[in-house]
Amino acid sequence: MTRKTVALVAVLVAAVALTACRGEEQGRVTMYKKGQYLGQKDDTLSEAQVSVLRERAAEQAGTSLGLTATVPTRGLDVRVGDEPAKK
Repeated sequence: MTRKTVALVAVLVAAVALTACRGEEQGRVTMYKKGQYLGQKDDTLSEAQVSVLRERAAEQAGTSLGLTATVPTRGLDVRVGDEPAKK
C-alpha cells in the first residue's frame, strides 16, 4: 500500500470512531467513585406510583390485597461491598 492509501484508511477509521457515539450517550458519567452514585437524582414518585409498585411487589412475593411481604434470605448476605451486613 502506498502512503496515501494508509493515510486515507487512517482518516476513515478515525472518522468512524469519532462519530460512532450516540447523542444520548454524551454527558454520561464516565468517572466512578466507589460507593457513591454520581448520576442525576431520581424524580420523586407520586403516592399512586408507590401504591402500584407495592401492589406489584406483593403479587410477585405471592401475597395479595397489598399485604406486606417478607422474603426469606436464609441467612445469605446479598450485600455487595466490603462491609458485612449488620445483624
